[in-house]
Amino acid sequence: MLFRRRLTGLLAPAVLIVLPACGGNGPLLPLRPDPPVFPPPASVTTHPAEKVPFAGTRPPITPGEMVLRHPPTPEPARLPDHPVTVMVEAVKENIDNPIPPPPPASPPAEPDPPLVAAVRDFLAGKPDAADRLKPLPPANQEVLLQLLPPVARVAQMDLTRPDAEETAVLARQFETAAAVLARRAGLTVKKAVLCLDVKGFGRFTPVRDRNDLRRGEMYPLYVEVGNVPCEPHTRSDGADGFQTLLEVSMQVTDEQGKVLEIIDPRTGQPGPKSTTLKTEFSRSPVRDYHVIAQMQAPTRPGGYTVTIELRDPKSGTVVSRPVPFRVSSVADR
Repeated sequence: MLFRRRLTGLLAPAVLIVLPACGGNGPLLPLRPDPPVFPPPASVTTHPAEKVPFAGTRPPITPGEMVLRHPPTPEPARLPDHPVTVMVEAVKENIDNPIPPPPPASPPAEPDPPLVAAVRDFLAGKPDAADRLKPLPPANQEVLLQLLPPVARVAQMDLTRPDAEETAVLARQFETAAAVLARRAGLTVKKAVLCLDVKGFGRFTPVRDRNDLRRGEMYPLYVEVGNVPCEPHTRSDGADGFQTLLEVSMQVTDEQGKVLEIIDPRTGQPGPKSTTLKTEFSRSPVRDYHVIAQMQAPTRPGGYTVTIELRDPKSGTVVSRPVPFRVSSVADR
């Protein structure tokens, strides 16, 4: 009896498995197994260098080795930004940090002036350096062609220890250029002085006081002339040189502007003006020139003005210089 009860207890679970569900006549369905009570053991994460070449296997764990129970989750790959987002970000970047405009293009370099180009080519020894001056007027070219050689040479030499002969050559070259300019400057009166006596260019004795001249006395009027007309000339005897031709006139007026009669040296007769034609021949061009006009002081005391007038017969240029003076009322001393 006891044996039968125990057998019944052992067979009871098996009978329950094969019996159909109560309350229905449908087909028998397999029962789902119950989920396990404990979750499966966590996978063991090992160092990549410790992986074995066979997939699905786990290398042996060394005693005492620390194993991560919960390995870190890898960071998900970042998907590419949407085109609209990229464009918005680019616009925002341009607004916050605007791109500076490009610098303005520099204008093209202007060509060197003719003189600068000519000097550069002359210093470089180019034979066509003078052609650089062709854009200038002919008169300017004439002067610059005279100046280019001495200017270039002065830039190359040491004037603190000059060579006497070379310096003299340079001086003559500069004088030639000055003469070209002087011809174009025209006739001028550089100095007019009433004197007691005159011995030559720059050698004269002026009156002590031109407001105290003595009545009826002769006074030479010394006149220095600038840019006197001096042209190449062949004399009648065949000599080649230069000729200076100048017409000199003198006139005296009183304080009321009335013209006084004076002796004309050409006619020897009194008249309103005295005129002398100066003609001189020289072997070299004349640079320093002077004329002397003799003036007789009026016999009546008072203020007067003597005016010297120079005329270039070839060009017709006329220049003049007034010199005021006064005749003393004191008797001859």
